[in-house]
Amino acid sequence: MELRDAEAVHVDETSFSVGGEYWWLWSFSNDEHVLYRLVNSRGSNVLEEVLGEDFDGWIISDGLSAYSAFTEKQQRCWSHLFREAEDVSDKFEEAVPIDEKLHEIYNHIDEFLEGDPPPPEREEKKEWGIEAMKELTKEEYDEEKVADLITYIENGMGHWFPYVVEPDVDPTNNQAERDLREPIVIRKIIGTLRNEKGTKIFERIMTMLATWKRQGLNPKEEMLKIIRG
Repeated sequence: MELRDAEAVHVDETSFSVGGEYWWLWSFSNDEHVLYRLVNSRGSNVLEEVLGEDFDGWIISDGLSAYSAFTEKQQRCWSHLFREAEDVSDKFEEAVPIDEKLHEIYNHIDEFLEGDPPPPEREEKKEWGIEAMKELTKEEYDEEKVADLITYIENGMGHWFPYVVEPDVDPTNNQAERDLREPIVIRKIIGTLRNEKGTKIFERIMTMLATWKRQGLNPKEEMLKIIRG
């Protein structure tokens, strides 16, 4: 499977009803392939099954604990971080400087990377980013929700900046969220799948359709090729 050899894989998961019970729809993708797995687990065993125990690429995710149990090579999603920070700063003035500083750090690095700097400069800028983020966690905050935000930042420390030195790694997991949009719409329409047989059909069809689209192919034409073949 191509994803097992990928330099980086976007991964996300969402709940999905099967026979009236909670299952999980996982999406795995890179620039050319999309794979869906619909299983009754949200654990690291799903990652091992799909990517293999010897997977050596980067995982780009929202930071679910299952990813840490699977690998240390993680890129935490900055879009999720910004949403958390903006939500808290909208409610508590104390969090506004945190939100502003996070955007400042990200924008500074984004501008830096536009020049396609060499590896030594990338490594130096990565360390700068880590230290700048650590400065935020040294302050004392009165509001519990603000302290929770700091804990969220601290828990991801070491996983916010791999993208600075790894050109194949994206700083956000927006791609995986987009991969799940169509299945989520289908989930809202059908409500639930009846049984496990239905999950296999669903994940295979959705995998084929999404991969064909990712590769710029016409899903209808590709499906007809399979039927006629």
